[in-house]
Amino acid sequence: VAISGYVNFDRASILRTLAEQDRPDRSRVLAALGEADAYANAIKVLAVREVLRILDGQAAGPASSIAKVAMNVM
Repeated sequence: VAISGYVNFDRASILRTLAEQDRPDRSRVLAALGEADAYANAIKVLAVREVLRILDGQAAGPASSIAKVAMNVM
C-alpha cells in the first residue's frame, strides 16, 4: 500500500509553530491547524481501511489514489 509515505509527512508543523506564538491572527492559525489535522486523520483512516481490505484478501481499492490526491491538495 503506497499510502504510508504520505501519512507520515507532518504538513502542519509550521502551523503548530505559529500557533504557539502570540499573534493577532492566532485564531485563524488554530482553525487552519485544526483543518489540516482533520484532513490528515481522514487520510490515515483511508490507509487503515485499505490495509484491512488487503488483509481480508480483497483487491486494493481506490483509497491509495484518493490519499495521494488529498495529500497533494493539502
